[in-house]
Amino acid sequence: MTELFTSHDAAFISAVNQGFLEIFGQQELDAFTHQESQKKASNCQGRKYVTDLSQFLSEKYGREESEGLLISVGCCAYRFLKSAFDNVLGFSTLEFRLLPTRRRMEEGARHMVNNVLAPTGIQLQQHSDKKAIRWTLKDPQTCGEFPTTLVGGIFHELLTDISGGKTHPLTIGKPVNAGDHQIEIRVDSSAH
Repeated sequence: MTELFTSHDAAFISAVNQGFLEIFGQQELDAFTHQESQKKASNCQGRKYVTDLSQFLSEKYGREESEGLLISVGCCAYRFLKSAFDNVLGFSTLEFRLLPTRRRMEEGARHMVNNVLAPTGIQLQQHSDKKAIRWTLKDPQTCGEFPTTLVGGIFHELLTDISGGKTHPLTIGKPVNAGDHQIEIRVDSSAH
């Protein structure tokens, strides 16, 4: 399958790189982008790029440490994603800002999934109940290797921003079996 590179992917990758830069600095970003250019992956889809980023960090820092670092990268990248995709997210519109907090959280997350992540190849399904907003990644090609922690960091920061600075506990599930192609990202609706 040929992956189609778009300006949307370029904006997404740029925002992720800015988040990475804030956590690791220019030298580490240069090391990663040099490795990507060696693999001829500079024009890759956003989903593949963040998967490669996850593998780079996992090789350098180990799996557990890299997952924590990816949450931080996702949190930092959110602000750049919000700025780059303001026209499709609509967070600054009066209509959006006047929604009740819970509805604003659900709508904001839905806009992020549909208008920012899905066009880069990151396919998530959103589910809500009174206690939490959950996203399920169901992609047999990427489950188990896809950096859900980076996406979890983006959602964590998004909900903190939209709810007026209140923090929401983040939980990222793991596939139970090797053949299980479902990973859940859960952010509790109740703020702490």
